Amino acid sequence: MWNRVFRKLSFTFILCSVLSSTTDVRADETVSVPVPAETTTTTTTTVTKTIESAPMSSSSKAMEQIKEMAGHIGWVKALNFSADGQRAVSGSEDKSARVWDLASGKELFKLEGNNGMVGAVLFSPDGRYVITGCDDFLVKLWDASSGSLVRTMTGHKNSVRAVAISPDGQKLMSGDFDGTVKSWDFNSGAMKVSSSVSPSAVHSIAFSPDGRTVLIGLEDHSLRLVDAVTLAPLAVLNGHTDTVLSVAFSPDGKNAATGGADTRVIIWDIAAKAPILKLLGHSDWVSRVAYSTDGKNVMSGSLDKTAGRWDASTGQMDCKYTGLTAGWAFAFSGDGSQLLSGSDSKNVMLYRLP
Repeated sequence: MWNRVFRKLSFTFILCSVLSSTTDVRADETVSVPVPAETTTTTTTTVTKTIESAPMSSSSKAMEQIKEMAGHIGWVKALNFSADGQRAVSGSEDKSARVWDLASGKELFKLEGNNGMVGAVLFSPDGRYVITGCDDFLVKLWDASSGSLVRTMTGHKNSVRAVAISPDGQKLMSGDFDGTVKSWDFNSGAMKVSSSVSPSAVHSIAFSPDGRTVLIGLEDHSLRLVDAVTLAPLAVLNGHTDTVLSVAFSPDGKNAATGGADTRVIIWDIAAKAPILKLLGHSDWVSRVAYSTDGKNVMSGSLDKTAGRWDASTGQMDCKYTGLTAGWAFAFSGDGSQLLSGSDSKNVMLYRLP
């Protein structure tokens, strides 16, 4: 039982960027930012205008399995699509990340040389690079066309399970299991700011669309909203009753969606810093959430082997997708038509969502 709990707490979610140097970046370039006193932080502890939403009973549809990609020899713990939807990247307990061609289902590259589980993976927006976060405390940049290592960023002192990229492509954020978040300059790879945002493990990070704020999901059931430049705390958001595994901003930045180990999806009003919808429909941990490009729907992936499509304004589950053989890590394609999943089967599965 404890092994299963440990495995579950090891999940995370991420975005990445282009870095061009081949030199290592050292931790002594860090600017440390202490957490200000609690009086400087806005804390939301009461839930108002919250709707408990149940799924439609007649809305289930079976997913179509398109590909099963084998190669990993350990659990698949992290997944993401390239922006064009042509490739996927996976991270595993076998200490490797792998890049896949989705048309053929073939492995293109194996990203090796890590000394721990790869728990965070992402393509850069232009698809030229892959960024990984690992249990060896390192953040790495890889060439997505050759699989060669471009840069290693050092400074974390615990497992890195979350990374995100700013919309302007100038900042990379990474978070680790001791509650530290670091900001890196994309062009030079230099660490610019480091802050202990919480004593609790960081499981997920997302930039707001305007790039001014960052939302961080934590193991202590809360979220931290921080300034994207200084990492100074802006608010503590409470609403989940277990680890916050995934975070995503709406395209207009007015709302955010989060998925947690409490089996819920929560939609937040960012200006009010409060939850406005709590979405019921999954029976196990929700390890991935994402908004549709038009902001009208929220997608969710759960360990209950289902995915959900929710109306972002009403909280109604429009469709529950069934047919997953297993599910731990998830990723949704940009157009919402496909789903990647990975688990203890060690394989990466590609599904079409009807």
